[in-house]
Amino acid sequence: MPYRMDGSTGKPLGPLYLYLLVSFDVLYGSGFLMKFTPRFMAFFIRHPVMLALLLCTVGVAVLVFTLPKASGNGGAGAAEHALGMAHPLSARTDVVQWPVFAQVELKRAADGAFHPQFGAGPSGLADKPIRVQGYMEALEVGEHQRHFIVSRDSPSCPYCLADGPDQMLEVFADQPVDTTQEAVVLSGQLELIKGMGNGMFYRLKHAQQVD
Repeated sequence: MPYRMDGSTGKPLGPLYLYLLVSFDVLYGSGFLMKFTPRFMAFFIRHPVMLALLLCTVGVAVLVFTLPKASGNGGAGAAEHALGMAHPLSARTDVVQWPVFAQVELKRAADGAFHPQFGAGPSGLADKPIRVQGYMEALEVGEHQRHFIVSRDSPSCPYCLADGPDQMLEVFADQPVDTTQEAVVLSGQLELIKGMGNGMFYRLKHAQQVD
């Protein structure tokens, strides 16, 4: 049975068209379609999938417009994290860029074990103070971390490929750092891990949070 705006005459409304009209009315509060409420109720009873889509639309709108945005150099807000959106790092010139840490490859030694061989970039930074920007991955229980991982990509991004050991650093902080989903900037002394005991290539010692 076709759905009509006046019940008898007018252009029939397809399910998708009617769904978009109701979404607009709910989101913007125009009230223009309220007089057709009985017909819409009957429509959604017959089409529960369209009702689910409407509820999802309203739910996403509430998240986007009500969750607080985070300020600072991290750049990504709480709404983006809640929605699972990718949030790239902001451009900074005072930090070591992640492609530098990618200058490493595994080589098989005479004993058959694999060991990392570092390129000129990370080798030139060994045992020197550096700054790095990335996302925290907690290794301890609690809101404050002394020992954690900092990586290029946020662990809360479902669309990002998991970072390898060339795109993360094991961090040992002098003072506890508050756990956060936002990007942080850390300073510390870079150590190149020659063996593969814990699967990491880099370690940041005596780390402190800058931003």
